[in-house]
Amino acid sequence: MRFLGLSLLHHLTNFMVSVHHVETLPKSLREIDAAGRQLCHLPWKKVEKEFAGRDANTPADRLQGRCFDSALVVALLSRSDGLGYGFETDRELPITFVEKMHGLEVDWALGAAISSMEPKMLPYLVGLSSTADGTKTQRFGPRRSLQLRRKNRWTREDTEELDYVVVGGAIFLLLALALYQIFRRPKPLFKGQTNSYLGRAIPRARAR
Repeated sequence: MRFLGLSLLHHLTNFMVSVHHVETLPKSLREIDAAGRQLCHLPWKKVEKEFAGRDANTPADRLQGRCFDSALVVALLSRSDGLGYGFETDRELPITFVEKMHGLEVDWALGAAISSMEPKMLPYLVGLSSTADGTKTQRFGPRRSLQLRRKNRWTREDTEELDYVVVGGAIFLLLALALYQIFRRPKPLFKGQTNSYLGRAIPRARAR
């Protein structure tokens, strides 16, 4: 069984290749761990000087977090206590690190949609459904859309879920626009009007 390593898994491993801590995308957890330790032992000034701008997915303000990211990824992939996927340290990882699928960039929102609409793909997406040995894991939250379901056809329930997503997105957008209108800097409606709003005062115009 092969897995897809998305988002941070891809960004971190690609960064390690960009800064030459590994020659190719790491094939085992030990390679990721060793590259991470090497990175974390470097002086910050050296990291900032030599590695800034080397990786397109690691802007300057994200560079200082790559040390932590390496420890997080190792823990996520190695722990077998229910908090990780239980991959063995020295064995070759059955993971393909990717950023795009069929020309589309994969992100968390798209991952959630795949989780809901394409259950047959769940065992192959690291971070969504199963452990390394294929054991199903408990999903977070009571909603049916976050529970593991298996089917091979589009159902009315899927359409209803998609409707909820669209309606929820529209409501969020309307709320964001309303908040923008409320908190944006106010302008006086009439010449000479005095207005005080969120601590900002608009003085009266001087009489001529």
